[in-house]
Order: sequence, then C-alpha cells, then structure tokens
Amino acid sequence: MKNGVLKWGMIGCGNIANSLAMAIGSLIDHQLIAVAARDLVRAKVFAEKYNVPLAYGSYTEMLENPDVDVVYISTLHHLHREHALLALKHGKHVLCEKPLGINPAETFDMIEMAKRTGLFFMEAMWTRFLPTMKVVRELVSSGKVGEVKSLSANFGYVATTGDLGRHLNPELSGGALLDVGIYPLAFAQMVLGCDLNLLSSKMTMTPAGVDGTTSFVLSDNYGRVATLDCSVICKTNQSAEIVCDNATIQLPEFWHGTDVVVNFKDGTEDCYHIDYEPNGYVYEVQHVKECMDNRLVQSEIMPHAHTLKLAEIMAKIRFKHGFYYPFEVTK
Repeated sequence: MKNGVLKWGMIGCGNIANSLAMAIGSLIDHQLIAVAARDLVRAKVFAEKYNVPLAYGSYTEMLENPDVDVVYISTLHHLHREHALLALKHGKHVLCEKPLGINPAETFDMIEMAKRTGLFFMEAMWTRFLPTMKVVRELVSSGKVGEVKSLSANFGYVATTGDLGRHLNPELSGGALLDVGIYPLAFAQMVLGCDLNLLSSKMTMTPAGVDGTTSFVLSDNYGRVATLDCSVICKTNQSAEIVCDNATIQLPEFWHGTDVVVNFKDGTEDCYHIDYEPNGYVYEVQHVKECMDNRLVQSEIMPHAHTLKLAEIMAKIRFKHGFYYPFEVTK
C-alpha cells in the first residue's frame, strides 16, 4: 500500500463487481487498478467503464502485478476456492464474495491457507457493514430494547434467467440457499451469535435440481429462535424483525435497506434512516482498509469463525435434503 492508497484488483466482472467498482471509485484512499476475466474483451469493457488502467485475460497475470494490494473475487460460487487460493499463493490479500465456499471443506481450505500466509482474508458479507446493521448491533448491545427473544428474516425473488442461468443451474452452484439464504442466516448470526443450531428445515427443489425455496429454523444456546426463509422462485417482502423484551426492531428490505424502526411496548417509536453514497458496498470496502491499516488478518465484524459456521449450517440443510452439486465431494 503506497501513500496510504489501497490498490485493488478484481477477478470476475459480473453484476456485483460493478457495485464494488463504484464503491472503490468513490473513495480517495482506494483505487481499482486492474480487472481480470477469462474473456479479455469483457475485462477491457469493464475497465473502460470504470476507468481501470489495466485489463487482463488471465487471472495469474493480474496476480503477478506487484502493485495490486488486495483482490476482490466475484466469480461463481463453486470457483471461489480455486481463485482465492490462487490469489493467496500470489501474496495478495483477499475479499471474496459470499458464500465463501460451497461447503465447509472448501471454506476451511481457504481460511487455513489465509492463516498460513498471514494475509487478510474475508468473506464479502457486505450487508454486515451497512450503517443500519451497526444501529441494530448498538440497539441490541445497549440494553435499550431489552433482551432479544426471537427474530425472523426472509429474502425471496423470482429468478428470470431460466434453468440454464446461474440462479437455477446446479452446474453453476445455483439455488436459493447459497445465493440469498445466506443473507437472513448471516443476519441471525449477527444478532444471536455464532453458536446456532439447526432445529428444522424444508426445501422445495426445482425441476432443474436446485432448491427453489428453503425455510429453516435455528436456535442458539439460550433457546432463542430464528425463523428464516429464502427463495429464487417467489418474491417476499425481504424484511427482518427482532422481538425483544421492551421493543420490536423492524428492518424493511433488511439486506440493503436504509431504515430501522423500533416500536417500544409503551407505544413510542424510534426511526433511523441512513442513505448510502454511492451504494452500500462502500462500507465493506472501507472496512477492508481499516483492517489492513491495523495489520489484522481477519475482520472482527465478519471473522473466519462466522464464515465457517455459515458454511456448516447451509451444508447441513442441503445434505439433510439430499441436495449435492454435481461437482461436489463431501467430507
């Protein structure tokens, strides 16, 4: 990192990469200097769009650039392990899109490699860094709302890409749980803690062979319950609600919303509204630099233990219903 500016490289230039490129471009102490894709033409188009000076048709070639400090990986889920290990072996810090791995074995491999190399490594659970989530954490820890008793959250939308598209294709690690179910799951983990246990689950498979809708119930060691739903075939209101002793905390469109509403038992209400500029990904990007400035190898907000637990719960749900990806080897 030269002159206090964190220089980024990107592996993959899909939809989420666009959002991160905009976030990086809005910050004076961050610079996106390189992007790589298997298709050089696609990389060049992306680079031109965001004024990125270097475009590569080879991931390895980009990773050999000594000016790249940290790499953001936004390829398909089942390619994360390959690309993250490649980046770490080249001495690059890594921010890798969620879900970090298809299963716990993949996730463990990446985390262990990061530990061996001493490099910063984090799953890109960008929602955890939103100002609304900070408000939730502060409300829960302050005691103002009392103890948390239960919570619910849902994330459902209708995938329009058809069976051959990423969201519904088992060959491309599609399905509701890994794609969007991880959002309510990570939210529950943030509120209730890392030690969550699966109580029950229901999974509806699509004709293509991925989960179209998955619902599951978790509990923590204190008996508090989280009821969670996700879907890529049905649209839901994408809200979350936390029931506490003294109040109910509501988050409309919790995974990217700008509002937190607290309804107290005495009839009063507190409302928090935070606009995101230019988008919600900017807070995750800033957090990466804060961690690196402080020589941290993992985030305290999204630590490795949380990432591994997410992978374990999602795998337990899938395997319970006999849902394995064609390329998957379970351990």
